[in-house]
Amino acid sequence: METLRVAIISSAVLPTPPYGYGTEIATYWLARELARMGHQVTLYAALRESRLHCEAHPLHLRPSHIRLRGQGA
Repeated sequence: METLRVAIISSAVLPTPPYGYGTEIATYWLARELARMGHQVTLYAALRESRLHCEAHPLHLRPSHIRLRGQGA
């Protein structure tokens, strides 16, 4: 089987892996299983733990990227 290089981008707000369910837990299991299968996985997420079994980089929201209503276009 050919080894794939996979980048996964998850939530910048909720931590990965999270407590409970949702997109973040699905992202965690996907990254974990692809890495277990021998693929090169890089995860970009709001990280909570280092037990991801793949390369992980923190993903942060910058306040300058957040616009509130009435602040112009």
